[in-house]
Amino acid sequence: MNSIAAYMMAHLWEEFIQNSFKINLGMNLLNGLGVSLEPLVLGSLTLLAYWLILYWMPEEVFIRI
Repeated sequence: MNSIAAYMMAHLWEEFIQNSFKINLGMNLLNGLGVSLEPLVLGSLTLLAYWLILYWMPEEVFIRI
């Protein structure tokens, strides 16, 4: 995995991915374990989305500066 791509995703896509989960899954599903655990559930789903995107990326893709 490319560490630069992971860093850029974490800082540029975080709000977009979290808002997408809130809109598409709904707050009832995110609060299913309780309101106090909603940040943990949302953070876990966001981390899973990052991991799936980075796992899907071919190893040959490198961002060169």
